[in-house]
Amino acid sequence: VKLLHRLNDYEERLEALERARSAPPPPRGGGGQENDDGDATAEKSNRKIKRIQQQQHEQQQNSIADRRRRLDNMYAKLEDLKDNNILAFENLIEILTKATIKYLSAQIDAGAEVVKIFDSWAGSLKGDDFYKYALEPTKKIVMELKAKYPTVPIIAFPRQAGDFYKGFLKSTGADCLAIDDSISSAWAAKYLQKDGCIQGNLNSSHMVSGGQNMIDEIETIVSDLSQGPHIFNLGHGITPEANPDNVALMIETIRNFKRS
Repeated sequence: VKLLHRLNDYEERLEALERARSAPPPPRGGGGQENDDGDATAEKSNRKIKRIQQQQHEQQQNSIADRRRRLDNMYAKLEDLKDNNILAFENLIEILTKATIKYLSAQIDAGAEVVKIFDSWAGSLKGDDFYKYALEPTKKIVMELKAKYPTVPIIAFPRQAGDFYKGFLKSTGADCLAIDDSISSAWAAKYLQKDGCIQGNLNSSHMVSGGQNMIDEIETIVSDLSQGPHIFNLGHGITPEANPDNVALMIETIRNFKRS
């Protein structure tokens, strides 16, 4: 169980770092014009800030390879367990399923008005494995929770499921399907939203890079999914590298969006 938690953490951080690579690094050195009053102190401070930003950007890039190596190593251990000791692997899935039911039940008992089943590694499963180890456990969790809390909405998130997103909402009985940014919002509107509510799916790297590209993508998602129930969200979790100003801009853009 600890291994799976570590896998999820590494995957979330690595994905955000890799996507942030497309953002241009901060410029080196001062580069700016001097203040009209010739304030050398302010110029020196600006250079220092930019130097720190550049160092942070370089450290971010250097951490990717190491995180990928660790992630691959842990994933290989799980793959080996599934391939060479299927009984232990299926017992692990059962333990996680029961633990998730207890955990979400405790959240609801503590006052949660909606819960989410966050399956970070669903997309790594192919063919029948997806149905056995992603869909069926989610279905069991939903059934158990609905039996005890029939009015509490449940969001299911089989991350990077691709075509397996189709029918997942109906098959599991969840109230809403969360999607990641590996699929387009237009595709989701066409193939998934007819089954019910969709949550997603802004690329989380926009929380690092921001700018007009983020605004354009937000407006595309809101527009594409405007013909049915939609909860705006990131396509994956927010990371420590996110800029709070970009989060604020995202919320402002959503609230100010004008539907045609």
